Amino acid sequence: MKNAIVARIGEGLATLLPDVVCTAFARQLAERNPQLLLEALGPKLNRTPSLDTMPFDLAPTAPLQFEDLAGLFASTSLDHGVIAMTVRQTAYLFGLVRRMKPRKVIEIGRYKGGSTITIAAAMAGQGEFWSIDIGEKEARLHQRAAARTFDDEIRDIAVTRLDNGVWTAPKPVHADGWKIDACPVAGPALAASGDTAVVAWYSEAGGTPTLRLARSPNSGERFFAPVTLDAGAAVLGRAAVAIDAQQVWVAWLREDTQGQALMLARYTPDLSKPLQKIEVAKLGARGLASGYPKLVVDAGGAWLVWTDVVKGVAHLKGARIAR
Repeated sequence: MKNAIVARIGEGLATLLPDVVCTAFARQLAERNPQLLLEALGPKLNRTPSLDTMPFDLAPTAPLQFEDLAGLFASTSLDHGVIAMTVRQTAYLFGLVRRMKPRKVIEIGRYKGGSTITIAAAMAGQGEFWSIDIGEKEARLHQRAAARTFDDEIRDIAVTRLDNGVWTAPKPVHADGWKIDACPVAGPALAASGDTAVVAWYSEAGGTPTLRLARSPNSGERFFAPVTLDAGAAVLGRAAVAIDAQQVWVAWLREDTQGQALMLARYTPDLSKPLQKIEVAKLGARGLASGYPKLVVDAGGAWLVWTDVVKGVAHLKGARIAR
């Protein structure tokens, strides 16, 4: 009511006062309190609402669909960084949850919250959903001493160990400094034997796709400088790693204009010398359709399992690699 009365008084004064007085008053107001002037002029200057000017958040009248999440991908000073995944990754997650219709979902280690919104929307109010933030992720990954802000989006690899029922503080494997405004789909792979641990991971630090391998002699307390397994535009990563008393085994994927290939390499336990590097298979799959290879070792060698696509149908394949 008060705002309506003030508006009527303003309209009356504007009709009685000459333009020169109104102009002088507007200039003085702009100098003393421009915010008031903007609040008054803003609605008058805005164009008729359209797809370019209307809000993203339209009130839904039915269960949320993927198009209702479009606002997550806007990039302004107000909503930058709400979601770290690409549109394609988010669509995959939404579709997966929507089709599975799970009764219970637990999300552990969320980064910014976009995945949480996506999963909750896909569940359409059905079932139970827990999202667990593992705590102070910004403080752990972005130390103040490094003068790194939350929105720097630096992706480095760290490890933690369950010791007597308690997770240890994360320790860096290597400070790659890979800046990526998205959520990488190629995560690290870890294997351990006794006190020795080896980690393989994909990075694009410096602008070149690279697959690296690093070793820890003391259960992840510290890691030696990594060795480069593979580098170049064809490297997809998606590594699998295994370790035995004689060697370290690593499998990964490549893709070029000829298609994808599954690679395998062996190194001495201290990673000082490569023992073998072979192409295990050529794949008909493209992109993420080949999934993530799995690798295990025994006394006689290694077992390798992967996904391929033949005539549009996914196939699970495997190979035995002798020592």
